[in-house]
Amino acid sequence: MALKIIILGAGTVGRGLLKALSQRKEFAVCGIASSGGYIYSREGISKPELEKIAAGKKPHEIAGFVQKPALELVREGDYDVLVELTTTNLKDAEPAYSHMKAALSRGKQLVTSNKGPLALHFHELDFLAKQNGCLFRFEATVGGAIPIFATANNYLRGDRVVSVKGLLNGTTNYILSRMYEEKMPYESVLKEAQQLGIAERDPSYDVDGIDAAAKLAIVANAIFGKNSSFSEVKRTGISRITPELLELAASQNYRVKLVCSASAEGGMEVAPRFVPLSDPLASINGTLNAITLETRMAGPLTLVGKGAGESETASAVLADLIDISDRVKK
Repeated sequence: MALKIIILGAGTVGRGLLKALSQRKEFAVCGIASSGGYIYSREGISKPELEKIAAGKKPHEIAGFVQKPALELVREGDYDVLVELTTTNLKDAEPAYSHMKAALSRGKQLVTSNKGPLALHFHELDFLAKQNGCLFRFEATVGGAIPIFATANNYLRGDRVVSVKGLLNGTTNYILSRMYEEKMPYESVLKEAQQLGIAERDPSYDVDGIDAAAKLAIVANAIFGKNSSFSEVKRTGISRITPELLELAASQNYRVKLVCSASAEGGMEVAPRFVPLSDPLASINGTLNAITLETRMAGPLTLVGKGAGESETASAVLADLIDISDRVKK
């Protein structure tokens, strides 16, 4: 029997997921919600309609669209897994936080790419999931397609991760890479990144380290069992970095990177660092993400990949769904 899923958020990641799900028979998409309402079918939305949304058609353009809050669908719909893909909100994590609590309270499995609730309320959500016997998966919240949590929690079960350090924001990595390669000032590269769609019109979320801090808090909470909010992460951005500083670093066999670091016993910090060329992170350029898991027995393990994008993030969401499907069937 197919696993019934509801998807909240029909944006880039949602469309990418629908494209991927069209090739899978073990899932039935019963509901899709956008900001203005939702469409729902207890037996599953038809393949032609799913394909239309995957191709870019808005849910409100589909017959049967209901102009009611998505929370109503979460609370009353018949489904097995909630897939929460709405836009991240780091102020109060809403409406995603309410969506997640409602689903977990009903004993539903949960998959998400939304950083807000996990960066602000990880402990509460994790407790609620365990209390109600729910599987809670969030691989897509950090690092796109990089399997950070699967590696730490599954493949390293015989070991212990004692610290992490990584490059978790593609925009800042692109800016610092271009500043060094082209000897360009920060303002010029930022403008270039905005023109290419790599940086937002208001780039503060990225260049001030806010996005990276949210991701680091999720990593630290999930891997080390911390009970921390991203506001507790010490944070320094990259806006004061100059080409001269990058040249100085290079003359001493270093590269400057916005490094996220945390340990099991220590704190959490996001800040520009001199990274020695012997460190794998020094060679990570462009918009790529990377993270090094320092383990007690096996030493450092570095994972590299694209940290964002429709197909990359959708692949992480799909991997979580497949994991849940496999476990539910056992």
